Amino acid sequence: MYIGNECILTFEDPVCESFLKGDLKFEIVQSIEPVESRPNLFIQIPSVIQCINPSVNSESGKLKFSVQYKPSELYVLKSASIIFDRPIETYYEIRGRENVSNGSCSCSEVKLGYDSSLDMLYLNFEEKKAVDSPDISEYALVSETNRLLELEVSNMEKMISELQRENNELLLKKEELEKRSENIKSEIEDLRTLKEDVSSLEIKKYKLSEDIRQNTENSENTDNLREQLAYFNDILRYYKSDDGYDTISERLESIRNEIDEIALHISQLAEKRSVVISLIDDELNI
Repeated sequence: MYIGNECILTFEDPVCESFLKGDLKFEIVQSIEPVESRPNLFIQIPSVIQCINPSVNSESGKLKFSVQYKPSELYVLKSASIIFDRPIETYYEIRGRENVSNGSCSCSEVKLGYDSSLDMLYLNFEEKKAVDSPDISEYALVSETNRLLELEVSNMEKMISELQRENNELLLKKEELEKRSENIKSEIEDLRTLKEDVSSLEIKKYKLSEDIRQNTENSENTDNLREQLAYFNDILRYYKSDDGYDTISERLESIRNEIDEIALHISQLAEKRSVVISLIDDELNI
């Protein structure tokens, strides 16, 4: 029968009474198959069938099971079962979200399957087969293995969560390092530009120092030249005449003429002096 994907399955006495007394035991098993196999595929599989608190009053007791299945893209339900350690005969009730069904059953296994075409669970009451069905101890072993696997998967999920957290922290550090690296690259580029500017300034400084040195030498040479020109100016002033500048030979000739003229004047003065002295002597002898 189809029961939907969520319901409460109830077994009334004597099942609940036998369970509470310890005369009846059961195991819940399920078979889940991954949709595809791929690396790092960790699936947390919820239990399709869960036993909930038995309801007991003065009149009767009810053994209750919660049934809930949510289809997933990662896995598919093959089957889920409640396996009793002996056959039971009892009245049952299946209470879903929209409908309720009930009746009597005689079985040793309540088996659920999933119809993907209708997206619904279906339920069968089955008798335990002596040859094909494993006994309850085998189911207990499978159930314990399944529980351990679920625990291992849970631990691995926690580990993955921690690794993801560490990975996120590493990604943040990586982003910070990349940002610092970009800043360092920018600073290096600025330093390279600054180095080029300094080199250019050093070249300009060298050129300016050379220009200053040459200007200093030129200034000194200019002063020396001015001093020399001053000497030549005095000399040239000496050779200057109304008609321009005399040559050295002309100037020497002129000097000779002046010397001759001076000598003549001195000779004439000497003659006049001699005459005057003679006249004075004549007067003194009278």
